[in-house]
Amino acid sequence: EIPLRLVGSEMCIRDSDNLESAGFTIDNTPPVRDFLSRIIHYWKYNLSNADSANAPNTPGIFTSVTYESGLIDNCAKLGNFTNSKITVFDDPSLSYISQDFTWITLFKANSFANNPRIFEKRDASFSEYRGLIIASNKARTALVDNVNTGQIARENTTALSTGVWYVVTTTFNFSTKEMVIYIDNNSTNIDLNSGTYVDMANTTADVTIGKDATNTANTFDGLINARIDFDIALTPTEIAYCVNELKVLNQHLI
Repeated sequence: EIPLRLVGSEMCIRDSDNLESAGFTIDNTPPVRDFLSRIIHYWKYNLSNADSANAPNTPGIFTSVTYESGLIDNCAKLGNFTNSKITVFDDPSLSYISQDFTWITLFKANSFANNPRIFEKRDASFSEYRGLIIASNKARTALVDNVNTGQIARENTTALSTGVWYVVTTTFNFSTKEMVIYIDNNSTNIDLNSGTYVDMANTTADVTIGKDATNTANTFDGLINARIDFDIALTPTEIAYCVNELKVLNQHLI
């Protein structure tokens, strides 16, 4: 006799060996995390410029970028030079118009002295977003509406330290216009909004990683191990899963 117990709507077998000997197949594969199927861009920067998954216009242009051991395999090192940057050419999938999204960056900084821009999509005339800015050791994100000259901007109140790996996540719900920045699992934010924000528009600007897109200041000195974009706003539970995979278990999500 094989003991059985019912949990919710699933029947759980307590003696899989007996079932297998009776000709049943036992699948011990962990359940697929459904939200991971909503990853639309993933840059790993492991062994080469083109080491990515689902990333548009890769490899783009890498200027004064080297590779060294990171938290997960290798990663991109940007050296706080005026020309040290990664450029990802414009693509419609890099403009988050009228949609929810989540951005995740796994990085470690050697210095925050220049208030670095870690990634942004803007040019000399227009901005779409400043995806991750470090200002006075605090992480910020700003979404820009060029038509109504307004922006949604938030700052996480956690003071960042140099030499520490962080998983910084920004989620955005388009219908409610709610944006939240997480430092690992901490989501204590303050608003820095201005004007009226309705939506961003594709300015055809490239995405610049590692420095300000339009000047030689605000350069990032440190390591970027992963940049991940979702086309949904992740929940705190889903973010906690990502943080654990990336920072605790030291493995990529895909």
